Amino acid sequence: MISMNDKLNITNELRGGLASATVTLPIAIAFGQASGLGALAGLYSAMIITLLGALLGGTPVQISSPVGVVLVAVIYMSNQQINFSAIELGLDPTDPEVVAHSTPYLLLIFFLAGLFQLLFGFLRIGSYVNYIPYPVISGFSTGIGLLIIVLQIKDIFRLDLESHQAYNIAHLNADQMIRLEHALVIVIVTLVILVVMPRFVKVIPASLAALVIVSFLPYLFQWENFRTIGAIELSSIHLDASFLGFIGEADRMVNCVIFAITLAIINSINTLLTSLAADHATGVEHNSNRELFGQGIGNSISSLFGGMPGGGAIACTITNIHYGGRTRWSAVISAIALLGMILLAGKYIGQIPVTVLDGILLYIGYLIIDKKAIRQIRIMPWMDTLIMLIVVVLTTMGELVYAVITGVSLASIYFMKRMADTVELDTKHAKVDRLVDNLIDTFEDPDTFKKHVLVKNIKGPIFFGFASRFSESLKRLTDIQALVFNMESVSYIDQSGLYTLEREIQKLKSRDVAIYLTELDKKTSRFLAKSKLVGELIPEKNLFPSVEECIMKLYEKINQKSHLDYLGLHVPPAFTPNQDGINDVWKIENIQNYPQCKVTVETREGERVFCSEGYQEPWDGMVNERFLNPDKYKYRIDLNDEEERSYEGYVSIFR
Repeated sequence: MISMNDKLNITNELRGGLASATVTLPIAIAFGQASGLGALAGLYSAMIITLLGALLGGTPVQISSPVGVVLVAVIYMSNQQINFSAIELGLDPTDPEVVAHSTPYLLLIFFLAGLFQLLFGFLRIGSYVNYIPYPVISGFSTGIGLLIIVLQIKDIFRLDLESHQAYNIAHLNADQMIRLEHALVIVIVTLVILVVMPRFVKVIPASLAALVIVSFLPYLFQWENFRTIGAIELSSIHLDASFLGFIGEADRMVNCVIFAITLAIINSINTLLTSLAADHATGVEHNSNRELFGQGIGNSISSLFGGMPGGGAIACTITNIHYGGRTRWSAVISAIALLGMILLAGKYIGQIPVTVLDGILLYIGYLIIDKKAIRQIRIMPWMDTLIMLIVVVLTTMGELVYAVITGVSLASIYFMKRMADTVELDTKHAKVDRLVDNLIDTFEDPDTFKKHVLVKNIKGPIFFGFASRFSESLKRLTDIQALVFNMESVSYIDQSGLYTLEREIQKLKSRDVAIYLTELDKKTSRFLAKSKLVGELIPEKNLFPSVEECIMKLYEKINQKSHLDYLGLHVPPAFTPNQDGINDVWKIENIQNYPQCKVTVETREGERVFCSEGYQEPWDGMVNERFLNPDKYKYRIDLNDEEERSYEGYVSIFR
């Protein structure tokens, strides 16, 4: 039995699916027509990829369609294949036979791109899209938007952008001028509807309204000789895998594989970015690798029906979510609704003027541009701005993959430099942290200790970007007897970092500098032991669980004469009763050799805070179950031996 809640959920899925289908329809038609493959190719793509993505993908609410980045890539690849075919056939690139000859190769690229997306999913590459820096995404998106705008202007004005010449604009006859004026009117009215209508009407998608309303203008005013989409008949749907026979052609196959990988990469990036937007809107995390799996199958199957590639469409997906879609059913309903629209209105869709689609695509190109990032250029870090602009330029030049690779590479190099600077700065200006400073300041001669012992708190990863800076900083060290590396904040050590450590430690040991490591975690400790850095270069006795304990041992070693003149009696100068298991008590080494001894401790004012016969239980820095304040305390050790020897000094508590 279906409960009321279940009915409400089903209603939401229906609303989301139908609403997203109405948004997808004009977008799919526009992109399909602009690609040169026809409106039906865009509709096939939207139906098939949305359906298979919903059933097999990792983003339940994802609505797929041809998208801007794919359109640009398809147009570029189509032109390349036409040029190749023209050379092979010895014909003009505009010859219909050349276009027909190049189409199978284009469909083969689409099919292989889907397979590569499938492979990306199996190799679990999808999760890495989260690591693409925002300036790269912003520049790529802006570049695609600008490209779409330029391509539509070219279509409206019939411009040959390669030769920078205008077709028939300077010498238009009367009929041509009228057609151009009509085209401009259609584009302007379309843009006005897309911009103004959403402010007053929320129920009907503006793109669908523009498609319907503006399409009536040529018929209303009886304009002649305007271009239309052409007949859309479902009977033309058929499975055709004949293009797979071209796989054996080695000379064209290499080119097809390169194009397919390019298309798979940019389509995957776009789709997963849309998935992230869906996550933010629904609060449900998607599965990136499964999404690539579903999208890959969808794109490969779509190509078998002559469809163009597609991916996650953010406008369609957000519409689905906004109207209540939360499960895979909404996407399935969207695909079925698109099929129904073709069945019911296919002959009417074919009468839509092409210029309406130009207007819709102009607006989509404008929306894709990252206007917020452009407005904030003046306040953003200069390197982020430079990376974004470089990616924009490369993208508008049609170098889509190179744009992403260059942007990510530059961002990575800059990030590594910043990380190296940060680690160096932390190490340089935080040689000792607050506790270590407090501890050293309790020594009788802290300046002498600091002259001979250096503590370097390394913060962050020890990686190849940090190696050169690290080596340079150690070259400046002079007159030290011991160097303590506090490794508490070291999160990662790569091969370059390890070899740098080994090299610098060998140099320091040649100068008789003792090396100590403190606060190693288990993973880093095992790694250094396996690499023989610990055990061969650094003896295990030089590893300490805390930097404080290491410093106190070094202080005793440097001041060995004053602290070991009573038959090897070791008296720590300080301890840290923090109840953390490290240096919580004041352990006097070898005190058991004097069972009759008496140990007392007093404050600066002479108040006794500790007294023990034989020192059976070490002092824990407490009196009457309360912790004593951090300070310097005076102690007296009466050995009560035959010589009645006693020893006085100071011990510090710090926290």
